[in-house]
Amino acid sequence: MTGGKWTEGMLRGMLTNEKYKVDFTLQKYCTQENCRNKLARNKGQVQSYYITENH
Repeated sequence: MTGGKWTEGMLRGMLTNEKYKVDFTLQKYCTQENCRNKLARNKGQVQSYYITENH
């Protein structure tokens, strides 16, 4: 949406988004053991790391 009003939800979404905060998560996706060519969202299968203030 361009040229619209800024809402509280939009601002909250931006301020909590890791890309806007200059943070990022490692191991957000991982390969499944039974299907090596397919990426899946990491839901605790492997350790993930949250890096802060990395620009």
